[in-house]
Amino acid sequence: MFPKNYDLNTKVKGKNKVILSLTIAVGVSIFSYCISNLNFAISGEGGLISKYESLRAIFCKEEQRNDIDSVVMIDVSYDRQLTDVKDEYGIPMGQTDITDRKKLIRLLDYLHHRNKYKYILCDIFLDEAYSTPEDSQLISKILSMDRIVIPRHSDLNPIDNRLNSKAGYADYFTIMKKTGIVKYPYLNSEKLSLPLKMYEEITGHKVRKKGIAYTDNGKLARSSIILNYDFISKYPYDNEGRKIWLNLGTDVLGTDSLNGEDGLLKLDPEFADHKYVLIGAFRHNDIHNTVKGKMPGTMVLFNAYLSLLNRHHIISWIFIIFMFIVYMLMAYYSLNKVQANKWISQYTLLLEKKGGCVKLMINWLSSWLGYSLLMSVICLITYIFLDETYDIYITSTLFVIIGKIIDFCNAKVKK
Repeated sequence: MFPKNYDLNTKVKGKNKVILSLTIAVGVSIFSYCISNLNFAISGEGGLISKYESLRAIFCKEEQRNDIDSVVMIDVSYDRQLTDVKDEYGIPMGQTDITDRKKLIRLLDYLHHRNKYKYILCDIFLDEAYSTPEDSQLISKILSMDRIVIPRHSDLNPIDNRLNSKAGYADYFTIMKKTGIVKYPYLNSEKLSLPLKMYEEITGHKVRKKGIAYTDNGKLARSSIILNYDFISKYPYDNEGRKIWLNLGTDVLGTDSLNGEDGLLKLDPEFADHKYVLIGAFRHNDIHNTVKGKMPGTMVLFNAYLSLLNRHHIISWIFIIFMFIVYMLMAYYSLNKVQANKWISQYTLLLEKKGGCVKLMINWLSSWLGYSLLMSVICLITYIFLDETYDIYITSTLFVIIGKIIDFCNAKVKK
């Protein structure tokens, strides 16, 4: 039926190969986009970026990256109170410590009455398992405030369901617990995350799913991204020695937390004016692994919001075009692999006659350069220059499968 030396590369020539390469590139682009929207990282881009950031931290000495004049960080790690704990049958088990409700109420009451803060991210979950005499007052205060968000969790219930109107999900997903936060999910089954709720309330934008795509006011977006961490504060003090992690009790409210005269409420009444107010545990209780090292959960949530504000979730046309060209060239190579290998063999033979280090380099590249390495290098380039990432190994595997299909077709038609 076929000529003796017939193969797929003979059948598909010139313009047809270009059209087929374009078709494969479109399919891979759509597939890669869908994979990138998964709520967790199942490929190698997270580990690659983490290693890159670790090396950059060593050579660039990057420890802090923040605009402290626009943010107030209030640490509740050492402002605790005891509360009774019961098991699932209502039998008392003892006591545990939670954030001091009286101190939190006093802070929120001050911010509410002054009403000059930009937005409050109160990263304190009010669990129904822990109750205090101050709960009703705290709930009423939060419900009465504008420009405030609190966390909620898919596997826990709040102390009052009315708080859900002020809450966004603060969950994240991981394949292995030790990897920590690699990707942050903004939208899961139409459930808004805390950073996304904050972003939508501040900007008026809406991130929603339309078919297989996600959009932000009509622009193509991702629903889950590797965070860029535009705001980094790893230490309680900045480079000038100013205290930037303010203890709720001793620094903000004063040493006498209910009537203190030496706290910022009295000494600097404007300390939170026109600023983001971040309230959470910056030590001990809420620390997570990230691609930038260990970081308080409150700071992760704020960075997830900043990534939205700085448009890191929006897929740029430069990225789309660049990756489409990469995919098309990889597809075209797969269709022309036989001819490409022949050319490489001929060129290698020519170098062998001449000898030298160039021949050794070509042989090394031929041995080690594969789809995964190529995609890893390109992923790093897009992360560094475009602040965008994509799946590495699954996309690489897809091209391996495409190559095997082409080889299989060639083998079939040669019989």
